[in-house]
Amino acid sequence: MSSLIPQNDFSQLINIILDGPNYPHWAQAMRSSLKGRKLWLFASGDRTKPLQRKGGPASTPKSGSESDEDFANRLKDWDSINHRIIAWFSNTSIASINMQFGRFDTAKEAWDTLAQRYTSTDLANQLVFEDLLAQGGLVEVEKKNVKKAKLLYNAIDGTNGFYRCPAKKSVSRGR
Repeated sequence: MSSLIPQNDFSQLINIILDGPNYPHWAQAMRSSLKGRKLWLFASGDRTKPLQRKGGPASTPKSGSESDEDFANRLKDWDSINHRIIAWFSNTSIASINMQFGRFDTAKEAWDTLAQRYTSTDLANQLVFEDLLAQGGLVEVEKKNVKKAKLLYNAIDGTNGFYRCPAKKSVSRGR
């Protein structure tokens, strides 16, 4: 199992930082990256923590049992890969999210918690998220909103507090 991840594989896993609303995009990229490294089974829970194989009374390879040392090595390999994946989740998320990862023992627990917390079944939220992405992301939308607010404040400030209503005097109020 230790051959699944080369020891010198320090390449960037994904270039998306999970910030909450972008979870669907992050999850798709992370899933694809893990599958490409043959590691998705850890996050999906299909590759579980190993149990020691016990055979009959005789500890021979034919009986299907394994030595304590062999089991310890398999467990170390599994644990190393599992926690490397949790570290990848942490390293590709903002601080307020990655602080949660210390409480997880398995990549599956972390993956499932993120999915539960950030997957929106509400279509309106999904549409807002897609609209934010189409506008360049949350940061770009915020920049545009600040720019609009500054224009409004400057327009109001330029009137010295005397802003005239553009409606004509002939418009009457109906009751």
